[in-house]
Amino acid sequence: MMSALLHWTETLRVRALDVAPDGLLALPALSGYLQEAASRHAQALGVAFLEIGGRPVYWVLHELRLQLYRRPAWAETVHVETWPCDFQGLRALRAYVIRDAANNPLAEGLSAWLLVDPEQRRPVRLPSEVTRLRPTESPPFHLNRSFPKAPETSPCWTDTVRVRFSDLDRNGHANNTRYLAWLVDALPETLRTGSLQSLAITFRHEAHLGDAVMIESWPLEAGQLLHRFVRATDRQLLAEALSSWAGSDQ
Repeated sequence: MMSALLHWTETLRVRALDVAPDGLLALPALSGYLQEAASRHAQALGVAFLEIGGRPVYWVLHELRLQLYRRPAWAETVHVETWPCDFQGLRALRAYVIRDAANNPLAEGLSAWLLVDPEQRRPVRLPSEVTRLRPTESPPFHLNRSFPKAPETSPCWTDTVRVRFSDLDRNGHANNTRYLAWLVDALPETLRTGSLQSLAITFRHEAHLGDAVMIESWPLEAGQLLHRFVRATDRQLLAEALSSWAGSDQ
């Protein structure tokens, strides 16, 4: 029975509020689909809400990698498949495949999650309730463990946003989907109209209500961009990302 539960499929219809101006699924909404499937699967497995040493702990997304093949359009039905696939130290890895109604792959993803103590705001060791969920399939690819250094030149594109109440999740910090919205919003129109092919993002520190977050972006090799999210007051690195685009004019 447990082995059957280790693979989960969430069926969703792309809503009007989930699409970008081109009528196709927006990147933050796509990330939200993955988060929803992961949350519902964790709930079904009994690991959505855990306690360690008598204190509640919560899940935090540490890393996400996406490979996109086609963005679905408004009103399309998509199937989000997800399963636990590995463990790396304190991190629990989870894989995803998004398919269309004809079972064609639209995107693949791999994420790494940490359990965090809410008082110390530090990761804790994964309990047996989690580690007993042995992988049933291999990850679709490997996670990026490091990012290139930011060029010494000033970023080509910058933007600053302030974390609003509507950006917060139940853990009291900016939800990971908001970073993807900030990333896209910070780019010029010539890039946003391109086709996102892949994305890797690692979350380093939390952003809280009222924080001013600077998004800095540099072009690297053809079609690839480096992004850094830093807190404006102390230059604390909150997250960093690599994105790859096709059909854009940098």
